[in-house]
Amino acid sequence: MSVTAAQAEAKLRKMAKEAPTRADRAAGRAMLDFETRVRRNGERYGWTSSNGRGGTGQYLRSWSTRKVAGSDVRYSTGTNAPQGPRLEYGFFGTDSLGRVYAQHPYPHAGPAWKRLPEQLHHELTMGGLLS
Repeated sequence: MSVTAAQAEAKLRKMAKEAPTRADRAAGRAMLDFETRVRRNGERYGWTSSNGRGGTGQYLRSWSTRKVAGSDVRYSTGTNAPQGPRLEYGFFGTDSLGRVYAQHPYPHAGPAWKRLPEQLHHELTMGGLLS
């Protein structure tokens, strides 16, 4: 099959026009995968049942992914739950209310974050932006 210069140019223009949309979709899927991995990691610690470490799973449900307004390809994934840093990094000492803690870390976001570049590469490849 032969391709003319005009056909090749038209194909490249179409690909260039679609690239931002494809990149946006790929980034969104990668960030949703990150959110899912955070939740799965938390479930491994039993945070979905009442065991003293996570209550009823409310903390894991507090994680969300959203597209940042006014941006082409930018997403935010996280939680506004105050216990997030303590669960991830642990806390030993006295808090501002005088309560004493010896809470060991339960890394759940960090391990998921380490997989993000690999997942983003996969999504960009599947979207036809990388080979």
